[in-house]
Amino acid sequence: MIVVSNTSPLIVLAKSSYLKILQKIFKRVIIPDAVLNEIFRKEDIASGKIRELINLGFIQTEKVKNKELVDFINTDIGLGEAEAIVLSLQLSSEYILLDDYKARIYAEERSLNVIGTLGLIKIFQDCNFIGEDAETIYKRLASANFWIKKDLFFKVIRG
Repeated sequence: MIVVSNTSPLIVLAKSSYLKILQKIFKRVIIPDAVLNEIFRKEDIASGKIRELINLGFIQTEKVKNKELVDFINTDIGLGEAEAIVLSLQLSSEYILLDDYKARIYAEERSLNVIGTLGLIKIFQDCNFIGEDAETIYKRLASANFWIKKDLFFKVIRG
């Protein structure tokens, strides 16, 4: 299964200590160069955890071929999101991991299957990969600077 990711889901999962759970769901995660650069712009715990998964070969980088499309999309959304969307189209990925609202809309309009951080957390919980209650999960995500309305979070998580 091919999965392309933008920066924010990986960083939030790393900061909240849920990153390695991705290995239970996906065979590998592919990121474009712009996402790699965004991740390593700041050396911290999150970038260290992501580097570990890159060194293991679980997270891999791939070059985007259609730079013109990236430039066109980048006029409306960030470079990392633009490259992730173009790479997802290029690889015909099964999923793309995105949190940014504009980027999600853009990807969905191009028939890409979008999963955000909250969707991943819901999958982790449904598969019993997280043994914590919803309140603890919410606090972990909040401490990782993942912003979501509390009522929406609990509506999604408690299903």
